[in-house]
Amino acid sequence: MVNQSQISLAWRDLTFQINEWTSWKWKKKVILQPMSGHCLTGTLTGILGPSGSGLCYIKQIFVNKN
Repeated sequence: MVNQSQISLAWRDLTFQINEWTSWKWKKKVILQPMSGHCLTGTLTGILGPSGSGLCYIKQIFVNKN
């Protein structure tokens, strides 16, 4: 059994991109630039950024939402 007080979260080179239809062709558009980070056990972590910076995509990736 895993001791829940020992669970933490870490990510490395997390990125997100989509295929966007522009000028009659498909083009890859990077929504979230590669980033790394971690959340430590027993701490409160916030994800902050300006509007349009990909915060909703980060949250969807963490909860594995398609």
